[in-house]
Amino acid sequence: YSTALRLSELAALDLTDLDLTAGTLIVRCGKGSRQRVVPLGDVAIAALLDYLQNARRYFHRRPGVEALFLAATHCGSTGNRLSKASIREIVRNASRAAGLDRPINPHQVRHACATHMLRAGADLRHIQQLLGHARIDTTEIYTQVDVSDLADVLARSHPRCKPQHS
Repeated sequence: YSTALRLSELAALDLTDLDLTAGTLIVRCGKGSRQRVVPLGDVAIAALLDYLQNARRYFHRRPGVEALFLAATHCGSTGNRLSKASIREIVRNASRAAGLDRPINPHQVRHACATHMLRAGADLRHIQQLLGHARIDTTEIYTQVDVSDLADVLARSHPRCKPQHS
């Protein structure tokens, strides 16, 4: 969530793309073959450390596979790179476990990250860099005002919409 990676970028990550000391990862297989460095938040760093120290060592390691995230089956690990389909299923299962009304997909997680950052005051150029967009107009879709947000702002801030105190 905190990296807003595309599904294909996440699936393509290798161990060598991760620098936990610097708190970054390198996206080498970005859209349009663009490479970028993405900062990791504290929660992501802690989760990755836990995965690397406690879970990943139980996965079979196939020679030549340098994938960060390895696949597993009900019978054990395959030693192969985690597929995009498996990542979709993990996100779908996590959304169900979280009690969401409907399952979500990885692109919705990416979109949510960008939207939440914008709502919290992040500069559009920073969001563009995080998302790996070549053009700012691609990122500007996140600036479109949601009607429910507008209704909330109107109710809180318009003098005729505020409750009258007697």
